[in-house]
Amino acid sequence: MKISIISFSGRANGNCSQIADYLNELHQGEATIYRFSDFSISACGTCNHECMAGNSCPHIDDMEVTLQEATANSDMTYFIVPNYCGYPCSNFFVFNERCVCWTWGRQDRVDAYNNAQKKAIIVSNSGADNFKKLLGYHGMKEEDMLFLGSRTYGSPLMASEEAKAVIRAFIER
Repeated sequence: MKISIISFSGRANGNCSQIADYLNELHQGEATIYRFSDFSISACGTCNHECMAGNSCPHIDDMEVTLQEATANSDMTYFIVPNYCGYPCSNFFVFNERCVCWTWGRQDRVDAYNNAQKKAIIVSNSGADNFKKLLGYHGMKEEDMLFLGSRTYGSPLMASEEAKAVIRAFIER
């Protein structure tokens, strides 16, 4: 199985990064981990929407296309998304908006991404409805989402054996 893990947190070694490492461990070290703490993606507002005019995105060489292709071509992709003020972090929104550089005019790519198996682990104590709605646009149902909060499991999350057990059960269903 080809497994991709995308940690949307910009924090190196934070809860999201530790969850990514744990998921990789559960997949016997065979997953590919992409960490926003190691790279950034340019937002659409930093260009003139060249992609919509049929031209190549001026930021085509950043990680967006790599992440889109990894998701579309994996047997399972895990999104690990932190909650900032009740919503996904800005890295997730940039990823979301920039998909147009890969999908514009390419229904085959839209279908490949939408049909790809995805699950999300949301590091959050609140805002569940916001995440459910937004991740639903990425083809995820409520059962594809796991909410882990420090109020329940403590911090760091991966110090909790209970949190680890919940993650194991989530990936096995």
